[in-house]
Amino acid sequence: MKRQALLAAAVTVADLAGLSLGWWWVIPLAGLVVGAAAPVRRPVPALLAATAVAGAASLVWQGGARTLDAADLAGAMALNARGLGWVVVAVTLVYTLLLALAGAWIGGAARRLGADVRSGRAARLGPGSGSLDTKEDEHV
Repeated sequence: MKRQALLAAAVTVADLAGLSLGWWWVIPLAGLVVGAAAPVRRPVPALLAATAVAGAASLVWQGGARTLDAADLAGAMALNARGLGWVVVAVTLVYTLLLALAGAWIGGAARRLGADVRSGRAARLGPGSGSLDTKEDEHV
């Protein structure tokens, strides 16, 4: 529990620092680091919570008291309806969480691939030995 709280604090600080500079790519990068370093899926809830907090704090910090007004304007231009600023903010936060999940997924895949390469398993899996190969492919 203490490790996840420390992870959440580190991700929040890293995401908030990057987002304050306009570096949106810090979110998937933090997810990638967490996914590559963590051997199990346990840190994913901490990653998502930290990313949500950092994303919301960044929106409020950069927009100030006019965050919902700016989102309402964007919603009016995109959806041709007034009063849907909360939808724009919600979609922005969901997109932020999807970026973090994508980074964590790539980090986990890289970790597993690295383990296969180190163990020599990837070298033994050549053409014709994977599960996607079919009998028709062997006769071509």
